[in-house]
Amino acid sequence: MILNHNFIRFFKKMFLRLFISFFCIIPILSYSEPPVVLVSVPPYRYFVKKIAEDTVLAASLIPPGANPHVYEPTPKQVQLQKQAVLWLKLGEKADQKAQRVFQEMKNPPLMIDLTESLALLSYKTKGDCCSDSGVKDLHIWLSPKMMQTQAEKITQGLIQLFPIHTELYQGNLNIVLKELEQIDQELTTTLKNKQGKAILVSHPAFAYFCRDYKLEQLSLEEEGKDCLPQYISELLDKVKRLGIDGIIIEPQHGSKAAKLLAQKLKIPTYIIDPYSEDYIENLKQMAEVVKNIIHD
Repeated sequence: MILNHNFIRFFKKMFLRLFISFFCIIPILSYSEPPVVLVSVPPYRYFVKKIAEDTVLAASLIPPGANPHVYEPTPKQVQLQKQAVLWLKLGEKADQKAQRVFQEMKNPPLMIDLTESLALLSYKTKGDCCSDSGVKDLHIWLSPKMMQTQAEKITQGLIQLFPIHTELYQGNLNIVLKELEQIDQELTTTLKNKQGKAILVSHPAFAYFCRDYKLEQLSLEEEGKDCLPQYISELLDKVKRLGIDGIIIEPQHGSKAAKLLAQKLKIPTYIIDPYSEDYIENLKQMAEVVKNIIHD
């Protein structure tokens, strides 16, 4: 009888372990291999890959080099979107299109709004480029401080879907947070003597970067449209007065006006891609360019 009781206890224990293991594995096996995590723009792929490693496939709605304001996904890319189990939503135009696709799906992906609870800035009006339009600026990844909160949200979404990898995700999140703290400190040191100064850009993507490091952003356009000639004339005078020695141009946006202005002012242009997936190195490059184009 003792042998029988021991055998029964052993059998129950093994059955319980198999039962728990089976239901822990089911969520992973039910997804595509590997599961697709969808982000809005390439910089977020950097963080998904750093945190989740090869447990998921990080896919971006906007491919590298594309203009997020006008990009149209191919049928193949739409099919990839439909495979997503987690959607890290930013609110770009491409997100709005993706949302319409997901609304038609029987099993849409889990959606995490990366902008939730963040203090968002607004673009200025199209007309005079001087007042608040209420249209939110979504280039929030360009603030390492704000990116820490977003990295935590990404991790929470991953753990919710794949709890079996909780230890891996939490450990990698801690590494990412330290990395963001370090780059923030490095940029603060690099730009310390530039506080209160201004940079001139072709497209207003750097507002959060400027807010973090106490800079002013002067833009040749607002919300994708050129400012009025009167504002450009005022801008010319301001650039001369402030001694700004360069214009930052984005590869995704037209730079004809910026190049003409650079020729008129006899100052160089610098190409910076705020949508680069190489997040840390891109921030370092931005800081070096800003340091070079602002006179002490």
